[in-house]
Amino acid sequence: MKKIVTGIVFILLLMPAVLIFAQEKKTQSTQASAVLEYFEDSSGALRLVEPDGTELYSSDLYFGFEIPVGSTVVTEAADYAELQLDPNGSIIKISENTNFKLEGLQAMDGSGENVFAIAVGKFRAVAARATGSEKYTFKGPSTVAGVRGTDLGMEVLPGSEEIAFVTQGLIDFTDKAGKTIAIGAGQMANALAPTFEPVKIPADMLAKLMKGLDFKKLNPKKVPGHQGAATPPKEEAKNAETPPPAPPAEKKAEEKKAPKAPAKNAFMQGLFDKLKDMLGMEIGSVTIGDTTYAKAVIQPQFTIGKLKMALYLPIIYESNMLDPNDWYHPEGNDEWSFGTDQNGFKAVAGDFINDLFLKIKYVEWGKQRDKFFFKIGNLNDITIGHGLIMKDYANDSDFPVIRRVGLNLGMDFEKIGFEAMVNDIGDPHIFGSRLYFRPIAPAFPMAVGMTVVTDISPASDLPDPSTVGNPIILNGGLDLDFPVIETDPFSIISYADVAGMMPVFRNAVPGTSITSGPARDAMFAEDINGNFALKNWGFAAGLFGRAFILDWRLEYRNFNGAFKPAFYNQLYDRTRGQYVNDIITYLENQNDPAYDVQTMGIYGEAGFTIKKVFSFDGSYFWPWYTDENGDIKMGEDDFLHLKATLEAGVIPVVNVSGSVSYDRTKFMPTLLGSGNPAENLSLFDANTVVTAEIVYPVAPTLDVALLYTTALARDADGNVLYNEITNNPEIATTVSIETRIHF
Repeated sequence: MKKIVTGIVFILLLMPAVLIFAQEKKTQSTQASAVLEYFEDSSGALRLVEPDGTELYSSDLYFGFEIPVGSTVVTEAADYAELQLDPNGSIIKISENTNFKLEGLQAMDGSGENVFAIAVGKFRAVAARATGSEKYTFKGPSTVAGVRGTDLGMEVLPGSEEIAFVTQGLIDFTDKAGKTIAIGAGQMANALAPTFEPVKIPADMLAKLMKGLDFKKLNPKKVPGHQGAATPPKEEAKNAETPPPAPPAEKKAEEKKAPKAPAKNAFMQGLFDKLKDMLGMEIGSVTIGDTTYAKAVIQPQFTIGKLKMALYLPIIYESNMLDPNDWYHPEGNDEWSFGTDQNGFKAVAGDFINDLFLKIKYVEWGKQRDKFFFKIGNLNDITIGHGLIMKDYANDSDFPVIRRVGLNLGMDFEKIGFEAMVNDIGDPHIFGSRLYFRPIAPAFPMAVGMTVVTDISPASDLPDPSTVGNPIILNGGLDLDFPVIETDPFSIISYADVAGMMPVFRNAVPGTSITSGPARDAMFAEDINGNFALKNWGFAAGLFGRAFILDWRLEYRNFNGAFKPAFYNQLYDRTRGQYVNDIITYLENQNDPAYDVQTMGIYGEAGFTIKKVFSFDGSYFWPWYTDENGDIKMGEDDFLHLKATLEAGVIPVVNVSGSVSYDRTKFMPTLLGSGNPAENLSLFDANTVVTAEIVYPVAPTLDVALLYTTALARDADGNVLYNEITNNPEIATTVSIETRIHF
């Protein structure tokens, strides 16, 4: 029964591939379109200007975006874009600093014409010539190039140059006086030169013209009529002085003699190609705790417009892949049972839904501060509001030992909006939401927000939650948000937040004065002088934004008691049991001068991405306080985050890629040896999350990856193991060696 259910679910999970492809075929059968297949927005200012003047930046665009007729693609320094006509098959590469307009598309019945205009810059086009009825026109400010299927390019410097060049085929090039000349393969002409005539392209000139026009994603050899591709541009540059290829008439005669390829079933071939693009597979091993498992993981990926989705279909086993009883069960759950190992409708339905959700690695649409965004799956960057209560919370810190399906979504209307999250749909413990208003928008964009976040079982990882009262943690806050300027390439957002924390105990804590119910004295109490005081709260104010490729934030924080800024962070799942003990200690010792200290600090973060090369982001929180003598002391709860990623192809000799990240609280006390000796601090204890990955391509469709991460040590039932001496959670390393098969 289990195998039947598993098979049905697996088929259902792959059905989107068939439906996506079928829908694409239906769309293709009714209209032609121009598709933005690839782009690089290194400047942060690449944009698409639609016919009505609306400007879409890279955050609004995506691979597969259909460009409306009448739109203009504008690239700045180091920006590039690749377009494909569908179903025609022609491809266009738009170089940097270019203004390129799509003026018309030829209908599928042959009516009309593919018309493009370049005002400034450079492009290359590989025009399809499958039927002979294709029509193309490329217009410069004062010239027109008529094409019937060729590999050509144009470079325009207004008032200086209007050059057309051909590497394969033939074009008619007309200047502003109406004179038309024919330009063949290996030739060029400048309509603004003293003499308007075709000339052979010198090698150095060809290299200059072709610079930045190589296709990164699209393949000229797959364009109809170009399968027997001409000599690649680099080779042409070497051989530019050799005689050009045979005239087009002779080529056509040769092509007529070539035998036709056997016909194929277009639907089945297209479906096979679609599945090859989507399916990813990993085969290798993973060490969890002290046990090494073998694994086979299929990770299909889907992209439908702005929607991105990946599934995670693992079989992790100790010795027998065909025996489900030998498979690894995260937290004791058989994730492939789909309820068949449960009794009762409620238990069966709950297990079925939980196991189904575990097959989702992620589903994403948009990002925070977009008009609409949502994320579901293994998430490591959930932030509510500006982050005073929850910032970059990660529900995947123990992946793949523990897998959770979290949810984060938001909607932003003109005068009202909200954000919400849950850490695990199948077994929810942490809930958060923020509601905000802009009472006088759009005249004044300032927003007022209210945030509530709660963990209903922060002691669930402790050996016996009842010994600490099995509490609930409540966090609430208010905030102000004012965008000074908010555009995609450049933005500055100012903000101010205030928040507090109060525990609610389900039962009394043995051996203490803490009773069941809300611990109101955690926030509303008397100070050491007997005066009323608001305690256990924090304040933050600062600026964050973007400057082209650099994202940044600078923030001042002020807090006291057991409150911690960014209470829910990357390490929260690792340390929430420790937080419970800290809260109990605080409640029992509120008159201790140590808790009457007002802690201040500066938090900063910055990150940048050089596409296809390298990315880095880092942050650090430096806390300090003034002791009873007026001396400034460094606080113990500093926090460090570092992450670096190296893309494939940057190191040509070894051609490896990879990433490494390090998240650590109590970093400086550990480094300087100034922390509490009883905690036995080390740079790789429970206060740390480390992940690393090195990928080496051994073949075009085969990669070998080495992955390393730290996780809380757990027993066979998923319970966290604690050190008997320090009472701190034990840390186990997870090492994986994967063979990744892709197409």
